[in-house]
Amino acid sequence: MQNHRRHKLWRILGAAGLALPTAYLSPMWAAWFGYTPVSFPLAIFVPAIFASASLFLLGQARFRAAYSELRTLKPAAATLSALALAAAWIFALVVLIFQATHLGFVGIDFWWQLALLILALEVGDFLTIYSIERVHLPFANQLAKTGEVVSGELVPSELSGATARTIFWSVVGVVAGSAVTAIAWAFGANAQPAFVLERAISVLAVASPVSATIIAPLVQAVTLAQAKRDKAIVQDVTAFEEARNVDLVLFDKTGVVTSGVRSLESVRITRRGGLEDDAELLAVLAGLEIQSDHSLARAILEAAEAREIEPAEIRDLMNIPGIGVSGRIGEYRMMAGGPGLLTRQKIDIDVQDLYAADAMNTAGQTVIYLARDSTLLGMVGIGDEMRPESADAVWEIHAMRQKAGLLTGDAQGVAKALAGQLEMDETFAEVLPHDKARVIEKLQNAGRVVAFVGDSENDQAALSQANLGMAFGMETGAESAAHVLIQSTDPEAVAKVLRISKRSRAKHLQSLWIAGTINLIGLLLAAGVVPPLHLVFLPAVSALISALATMVVVNGIGGLWSKR
Repeated sequence: MQNHRRHKLWRILGAAGLALPTAYLSPMWAAWFGYTPVSFPLAIFVPAIFASASLFLLGQARFRAAYSELRTLKPAAATLSALALAAAWIFALVVLIFQATHLGFVGIDFWWQLALLILALEVGDFLTIYSIERVHLPFANQLAKTGEVVSGELVPSELSGATARTIFWSVVGVVAGSAVTAIAWAFGANAQPAFVLERAISVLAVASPVSATIIAPLVQAVTLAQAKRDKAIVQDVTAFEEARNVDLVLFDKTGVVTSGVRSLESVRITRRGGLEDDAELLAVLAGLEIQSDHSLARAILEAAEAREIEPAEIRDLMNIPGIGVSGRIGEYRMMAGGPGLLTRQKIDIDVQDLYAADAMNTAGQTVIYLARDSTLLGMVGIGDEMRPESADAVWEIHAMRQKAGLLTGDAQGVAKALAGQLEMDETFAEVLPHDKARVIEKLQNAGRVVAFVGDSENDQAALSQANLGMAFGMETGAESAAHVLIQSTDPEAVAKVLRISKRSRAKHLQSLWIAGTINLIGLLLAAGVVPPLHLVFLPAVSALISALATMVVVNGIGGLWSKR
């Protein structure tokens, strides 16, 4: 970047070195400042030589860029500046020919206007690049993904269709406005050709769409970098930008709003089960779960180990998808699972046991039932500590006028108790991992815009189905199909992602309004609509005003980075 800036400084010095003698030898400057320039044969051609050299040495990059824009039917800043330079050079050449052949235009020259316009464009490029580099210095790598610096201008590698169309019609409007300005002044009283062209070129120079061109990629670069600073890696920019429209944020329970560290909290044996004590219940459960790596199974095995209980020997172990696990002790079939086990196996539960299970659920414990054939033997309650930041995350989501909900495979009682503690708006419980995507799709079909925060391993389908899928607690370097990877175990990171997306959109629109307003005011002044300012609003001044407008927009976008 420093080498690029140094290159631009050399270009400015070169433009200044060619502009100063051009202006000094100008009859108009001599008349304005009351001096007599040196006189020698063919002196009339010297300003033309210096200004033309400046154009062909320093302006060729703009003409090449303009050709590229027009060839792809995407006119932008380079097209306008190239038109202004070409018009100035052609008019200055015509004036010189008329003067050299004594056909008119005595005392008029336009070469100094051309030379100063080139100098102003170079200075404007430097100021624009400097402001962009200053803003994106903390996240240059992010910006490099969205644009590249070419001939002193930030050229986005890919503009959205809406932005490209806006710029196209803006350029068409500016060219038309320049033509209308020229015609209006040409038919005015005592119209001078040099003044008429000066107004038309000023319109072209002041209405540069550079600011509109860089707004989208620069806002995106700052936003993605800030998200990364807040431990969120954006993998799908489109989904992330649309997060501002989310009206429901669904959280998985285990490992997201809770710590995911399970522990045995309650044990109860039934009167009809025939077990001797809690130890026998834990021994059978440990035997059934001994091959499982589920967090509930680990909690049971750790509790049995802590109490020095040996797992029972169970044969024919088998997982029952969505229900639990089964095996055999002697001639009996033993089964462990959640509430779905009771329904599927048509297992009766006494009122006292039902109340006990409800109390466990209300306390936020997941209830695991143990049955022998169709007889309920007992149950255990396994707790999952809620993260202290979860309540703050829900509060922040509500502050953004969005709803929060729970989408979990846990029992209704557990889910409702936890959702009540967090003051969540909606609860979807007893939903198996492969069914979560269907729940989200149903909500979307009803017109909801859904964000889902879940586990990257078990909730891939739901993360992909959601309008914004956020994989929670991702380790650095881990991969997922989610739209956003949250490399944090703080649920508040979810609210930060949503807030960044909303603020990004607001800043984008604000920047467009600022750029449009400044350009409109500049156009009116450059066209000479506001007298007597048109007397000093030269093309070079117009070009500098355009660059300053870009600096204002860029520095405003940079303010996104400072906000947490």
